[in-house]
Amino acid sequence: MDLGQLVYAQVEPEAKKSSYVEFDNLDFVINVGEGKALVKNSVRLLGTLRINRTGTTRATADVRLSNHIGIHAVVDSSQVTFESGPKMGIIENLQNYGRLVRMQATGTEDHNDYSNASNLIELRAPSANLAEAVQLAGSTIQATGAQQTTDRDFACKLNICLNKMDGDNLPFEKTGAIRVSINLAKNLSALEGGLAGSAVNYNISDVRLAYSVMDAPKGATQSVMRTAYNFKSSVLSSTANISARVPAVCDSVTISAQRQDRENTNVLSNYGLEEPRNFKSIQYMFNDSTNQYISYVIESKEEALEKGVESLVATGVNGVFSAGKLERNDNFIVGLPFNGFIDLSNQRFNVQLTSDIDTQNPYNLYMYFHSLHSI
Repeated sequence: MDLGQLVYAQVEPEAKKSSYVEFDNLDFVINVGEGKALVKNSVRLLGTLRINRTGTTRATADVRLSNHIGIHAVVDSSQVTFESGPKMGIIENLQNYGRLVRMQATGTEDHNDYSNASNLIELRAPSANLAEAVQLAGSTIQATGAQQTTDRDFACKLNICLNKMDGDNLPFEKTGAIRVSINLAKNLSALEGGLAGSAVNYNISDVRLAYSVMDAPKGATQSVMRTAYNFKSSVLSSTANISARVPAVCDSVTISAQRQDRENTNVLSNYGLEEPRNFKSIQYMFNDSTNQYISYVIESKEEALEKGVESLVATGVNGVFSAGKLERNDNFIVGLPFNGFIDLSNQRFNVQLTSDIDTQNPYNLYMYFHSLHSI
């Protein structure tokens, strides 16, 4: 790589504001220009986080973003759109963004890993207490003796397809301008802790999208990016049948669950990876790449977790832990690698979950289907 060609660029949201709060949409347009290419995996969200206990009064303790995912917790959904070129249109539309980040972090990050600079700059931390130290405003004494309060800056590598690329950099001629849209999560979804409630809120300011640009490669290019599709379902019975149609060719699915009474509630994290009540079995039903009907039943919790780990490995996530470590850390992720790519756009992917879930104790089931997009 000729670093002499490398240019660092930043762009502000189209609707510029002094700060952004829950439910706001941030639309960024990356326009590298003709003859140039977006450097793969170079997109970062920059800004400053402020957490308030009420109104505009800064919080000093007992409220935070999830220590596992940090600033990612303020993102509810993300969308990437190519505005021209042969693949013009929406490339990725990821709902429940933060939960996928949590699942991947739980599978790859050990306790000590959260002390790495790459995690701290995203406001992640090894524990809830340390998360408050990293995320809540800090105070310093100036030479004059006056106290200065400073909110927390962040630089976040967004978990979007532009940051999950292999092959060549992305030429402008194939995409035109690229629109990256982010919808901010509600306060109760993003925040947790003893203070988390109707009065507690967050905002982000000085928001920019940073990326790198180089001269476009000469001749034919091939770029491959990972995309994810989310499907959320409500489980109300001990034998639940969930059916999803996914408009993509996929090679794995990763699944997590959450008690419905813990969704967007005070105190508890919205990104917990909970075991369905007295999990008994899970069955996957679909047609494989040869159109042969597959019915795969797993009755062992250990095997279910192991397949969940394998489903993350299939997406190219590095350093995934063992199923035993997930279980010891009270995290529950299941799933299935397909051992090849399967077109799910012309069929329904079915899951049957057997447990002790009932109408008095309903759960949410989140399924993330993993695909490749070639440009």
